[in-house]
Amino acid sequence: MLASPVLILGARSDIGRALARGYAAKGCEVILAARGDVTADATDLALRTQAKVRSVSVDITDGAPDAFFDSLGVVPGTVVMVAGLLGDQAESAAHDEIAARVMDSNYAGPARYLLAAARRMANVPDGCIIGISSVAGER
Repeated sequence: MLASPVLILGARSDIGRALARGYAAKGCEVILAARGDVTADATDLALRTQAKVRSVSVDITDGAPDAFFDSLGVVPGTVVMVAGLLGDQAESAAHDEIAARVMDSNYAGPARYLLAAARRMANVPDGCIIGISSVAGER
């Protein structure tokens, strides 16, 4: 079991939920972070696994990763980034603002948040940062 919490950014995605179940089943404390409300997911996961689970809201496109990590009140031992946005290819090709949202959700936002995580985790023994991409990155 990991001694410090596992932070999952993009916890409302299918892979985020699956990873959360896996970590919680091993007895790890889990912090679910996503756009929107993940309280129901956290409550369900805690009931099913008896693990300590909490939820926080985050928008990785907001450009404020340091404030987000400060608000956690703890330095995670593991950070998993699975946040992203598939978007619509035709709309992205036709509208710069839509394309920018997709790019910020799939590259710039995750990069900023993982860099902020790395700064905080520099002295965490056995700390781990995991970034998972999707087909959206290919577009």
